[in-house]
Amino acid sequence: LRSRNHVTFEQEPDYDYGIATDRRNGSYTRFSSDNSVGYRWTERFATNTGYRISGVVFDEVDDEDYVRHLFYNQFRYRAAPSTVLTASYRYQFQDNDEGGDSNSHYFLVGAEHELSPVTVFVLRAGAQVFDPDHGDSNWSPYAEATIRTALSEAASVRAFVRYGLEEDRNRKIRTNDGPGAGEIGLYDQRKTFRIGTQGSYVVSPKLTLFAGTNLVVYKYDDLIDFSGTPGTGPSDFDESIWNLNIGASVE
Repeated sequence: LRSRNHVTFEQEPDYDYGIATDRRNGSYTRFSSDNSVGYRWTERFATNTGYRISGVVFDEVDDEDYVRHLFYNQFRYRAAPSTVLTASYRYQFQDNDEGGDSNSHYFLVGAEHELSPVTVFVLRAGAQVFDPDHGDSNWSPYAEATIRTALSEAASVRAFVRYGLEEDRNRKIRTNDGPGAGEIGLYDQRKTFRIGTQGSYVVSPKLTLFAGTNLVVYKYDDLIDFSGTPGTGPSDFDESIWNLNIGASVE
């Protein structure tokens, strides 16, 4: 049995999790509860089944809150002492305050490999099927990879890359490069590529310093009608965001 729970109150956009796109949304509360059951059937074969509920509540923005329900099952096969092969199915339902809800199915295969006693690489890739309340059901390749390493007892570095259709594309967004400033559009697809790095250094049991970078590339496709009213934004557009962060965490 495993249970991981957290609640955070934050001010800046979180580009790792996709809390915001290119704008500050003010302060928000993020919560998550991940509970799973694992069972080893043989020395090499195991399964892990779980449920995670997560969500975001904005203090200063109306109709942008959402709650996600994720059900997952993973098959794990230890191919070597340092390598585990995986096959996973995930189902996610997102309940949005506005813009319609959505369902996503993920079919993934991957591997977890210990490159060294302090470095772990994780890769998963496959297909994602997305079915929004407003718009057509569609699918996309999906991939995620993470590498984590400990430089010392106090310092560590993490890097990740992720590509897929993100849930928030089924909500109203304010475009930046449409014919008129501030136009509103609702899009059938938002293909997203994220890459990020994060380093941390534990100064003391209560103080941790961190710094990182992010690149986010969005591709909005297929402007759709909403409640019978045609959208006013461009039919499709691309957007790129660079982010640099540095800070400290105090417990």
